[in-house]
Amino acid sequence: MLNRPLYYEKIRPFIKVITGIRRCGKSTMMLMIQQLLKEEGVAGKQIISINFESMKYYDLRTSLALYTYVSGLLKTMESPAYVFFDEIQIVEKWEEAVNSLFLDFQIDMYITISNSQLLSSELSTLLTGRFIHIEMQVLSFTEMLGFRSDQQEAQENLLWLYIRRGGFPVVHLTDDYDEKATYMITQSSHMPKQLDPDRFSASQAVA
Repeated sequence: MLNRPLYYEKIRPFIKVITGIRRCGKSTMMLMIQQLLKEEGVAGKQIISINFESMKYYDLRTSLALYTYVSGLLKTMESPAYVFFDEIQIVEKWEEAVNSLFLDFQIDMYITISNSQLLSSELSTLLTGRFIHIEMQVLSFTEMLGFRSDQQEAQENLLWLYIRRGGFPVVHLTDDYDEKATYMITQSSHMPKQLDPDRFSASQAVA
């Protein structure tokens, strides 16, 4: 798991709202934060982590059901507690549950959303002064080099690989060609149709 301190250092205080397109690394970022907390001495029993894409949590897809379930857990936990909600936009009126949990309990809260448009004026009104918004991007070229640091390959070749495949982390972590092809296709509408590698240098791609 590649540490991404650029994001982690920004999101310690407040409710952390992490947005970004699917597969850009939000869920992995949540797991990384949980691991860092444990390394700092936080016990696993102080952490609540829910991924709403799992059918395991299907019954929690309303604000009242979510609040009732999580508040019940928090009442039995030592403070501070750490709450992670992944893909929370799936929950109906999720802003209400997040706001109420934050007000009623001493918690450190992290949530991810795959559609930044869900940060509506209603959410801003509910959580004004209580949340920080981090928009997560796919890997920069520099981060991609970190993912592939064990490979002795010329940087110019890796640059061209990055230009062709883009920055989705899974593209650079898997050897499954079909999966790579799938992610390349999802990006094709955002990439130039013709790219000349001789027009690019590694220094131009570093973000």
